[in-house]
Amino acid sequence: MKTEVLQDTPPITTGGRLRRAREGMGLSQQVIAERLCLKLSTIRDIEDDQVNPNLSTTFLRGYIRSYARLVHLSEEELTPIITKQYPIQLSKIEPRKCFLFRKTTRKHENWLMNFIWIVLFIVICFMASWWLKNYQEQPDTANITTQSSCYFVEIKSCQQSQEQMI
Repeated sequence: MKTEVLQDTPPITTGGRLRRAREGMGLSQQVIAERLCLKLSTIRDIEDDQVNPNLSTTFLRGYIRSYARLVHLSEEELTPIITKQYPIQLSKIEPRKCFLFRKTTRKHENWLMNFIWIVLFIVICFMASWWLKNYQEQPDTANITTQSSCYFVEIKSCQQSQEQMI
């Protein structure tokens, strides 16, 4: 029987390729972090293939693509590796629940709505009383026009008397 010894070469990961490309260009992780406007720890995590569990895969894939562009790696070369290494995870999105469509109401909601209606009623009453008070205090517009026309006549007669004096 023939036995073949297979060398266990670790598969090249996204982080390994990015690290080799960065080192080939002679750049440090700090320079990459500054150019991509990312934290140094994020660059280290990407190169070590350690994913922060709080980081969305969408952002991680975007960071890797930006990193690849910076070190001149083709996106076609990395896309299959990224897809295997970081599969797209669909998040559960629950529909928003609107309180208007609920069949049951809660006690605090009834109390709050009643309070809002009372405040609104009070504000409307104050506005109506203010408007009524101002409306009753206004003099008649006919009286105002009569007074202004008399004033205009007085000014005209004063001007004529001053012209006669000159």
